[in-house]
Amino acid sequence: MLPDPPWHRAGPGGAPGDAPIAAGKLAQCEKDPDYCANEETPPYDKGTRLVDLINMAILDFLMSNMDRHHYETFEKFGNNTFLLHLDNGRAFGRHSRDEPSILAPLQQCCRIRRSTLLRLRLLSLPQFRLSDVMQESLSSDRLTTVAPLLSRAHLAALDRRLGAVLQAVRRCQEQHHRSNEVIYNDITGYD
Repeated sequence: MLPDPPWHRAGPGGAPGDAPIAAGKLAQCEKDPDYCANEETPPYDKGTRLVDLINMAILDFLMSNMDRHHYETFEKFGNNTFLLHLDNGRAFGRHSRDEPSILAPLQQCCRIRRSTLLRLRLLSLPQFRLSDVMQESLSSDRLTTVAPLLSRAHLAALDRRLGAVLQAVRRCQEQHHRSNEVIYNDITGYD
C-alpha cells in the first residue's frame, strides 16, 4: 500500500538501531560505544529522527524483533518525515530469550521521548500491565477463536522486557544528571 519510489526510501545504512544481519555478527551500534555521535550528522541532527529510531528499538525489544535491518521514511517530507515500522515478521518468536543488543540505541544515546516514557511507566503499573492491555486488544481479533495469537509466556515476556527498558532509562538518568539530556520533551503544557 506504499507509494512507489521515490516517495519512500530505506534509512541510511549504519543508522543507530540497525540490527545485526546474522547471528554472531554485531551491528555497528554494538561495536562502537561512541556510535551516538551520529546525532550530530544529518538526518539525525534536526527533528526527531533519533528519538524515532530509539522508539523503534524499544518496540523491537518489547516484541523481540531481531530482524530490523533498516527503516523506511517518506522522502518527500525530508527530515520532517516519520519512520514506517515495516517487516515485523520475526516478532514474538522466542518468549524465553531477550536480546539486549536491540536496546543499544537507547543505552548508548540515552534519549527517549517523554510521551514514550510516560506511556511505558503507565504500562508497568499493575492496573495497566502491558500484557493485560495486549491480551485485551488481541481478544477482539477473530483468529483468537482458533488459537491465541500470543501465548501466556509471550505476554509475560512483554512485562519482563518492559521492566528492562525502564531499567535502561533509569541507568541513563543516573549517568546524565540533567533530565533534559535524557528525556526529549515532546509534550508541552503538562508539567
